[in-house]
Amino acid sequence: MKRLSETAQFTAPLSTSTHRLAQQFRHQHRNPQKAKQVYLNTLAVSAVEFYLRCMGVDTDWSISQSYDPIMQSLLDVADLDLPGKGKLECRPLLETTTATALKIPLEICRDRIAHIAVQLAPSLQEATLLGFVPANCEEIVLDQLRSLDDLADYLNQIQPTSYRVNLSNWLENLFETGWQSLTALT
Repeated sequence: MKRLSETAQFTAPLSTSTHRLAQQFRHQHRNPQKAKQVYLNTLAVSAVEFYLRCMGVDTDWSISQSYDPIMQSLLDVADLDLPGKGKLECRPLLETTTATALKIPLEICRDRIAHIAVQLAPSLQEATLLGFVPANCEEIVLDQLRSLDDLADYLNQIQPTSYRVNLSNWLENLFETGWQSLTALT
């Protein structure tokens, strides 16, 4: 396994429009901790979206949970939808932290195709994509990240999905595998 310093990384700018969107999302939450979490999550997703656009990978952030204020308030989400593939989780990490791992919230862990660690600069003007881990994990151990060099191949191996969730069943307390009631989440 390569050490983190030996893996390919990518630094993305965090534009004024990205900060404007993060601020817009932040203002929709009264709890200061939730507002900060949403702000940082938005910056991380934006950085990953920028990288994937540079790589020619289609994304649709507007249908992601992290773009929905209701889902932002219910969950700690930083997802980015890849049409026909699934969702990437873009977990932010402040550069000033000494963390060796990032926790993945259990409610989102199972339905992501991969998790990407995104280190935000102290100025919040840029973000570095450190690497990724495949889906189905509860934490990202930073020194076990796979290189971004492998991400395109990994995404190409994922078969197109046509899975749809019927939310009206959820509202009637009928749950498909992997789903649970709102009260079970709190």
